[in-house]
Amino acid sequence: MSIPFSDNLEKIAPLPEDIDDPLSTDSDEDNGGIAQVMPELPSPTRLISHKLIDYLHNETGHDHLIRDGQRITIAYGCQLIPFEVVRLLIQHFTARGLLKDPNNRRLIYLDPATSHLLGIEPQRFVSHGGSLSEQGEPIIDLLQIQLYLQPHFTRA
Repeated sequence: MSIPFSDNLEKIAPLPEDIDDPLSTDSDEDNGGIAQVMPELPSPTRLISHKLIDYLHNETGHDHLIRDGQRITIAYGCQLIPFEVVRLLIQHFTARGLLKDPNNRRLIYLDPATSHLLGIEPQRFVSHGGSLSEQGEPIIDLLQIQLYLQPHFTRA
């Protein structure tokens, strides 16, 4: 048996009047009617592992990237934003033909070097519910890539 929504409204206590309403537009009047926009916070950069740097250099051929118009060299001790690394990897997967399923372009058929980078051992992967292609390549979803990359990022 469900309780009607209107019955639940009576149980919700209103906010005390001394708490400022975060949605009020009173502060807009102080600025000539112009709403203040929160500044965009920069994404946190992280130190990346030597193993990931070696992979980016040797497998993808990337030794730099461009961030806000500036050339960022990928070298030991560099700090990158995780989505920048994911973007480089997607470019690599596309160029190497690792996105093989025309019906689902999110599926990545991992080559041995990428499997090693992500710590995926095929037999263990299958025993934990993963799937392999007919050629024995581990298959992961693009949405899982950041999960597998987490060990390669540390806070600066």
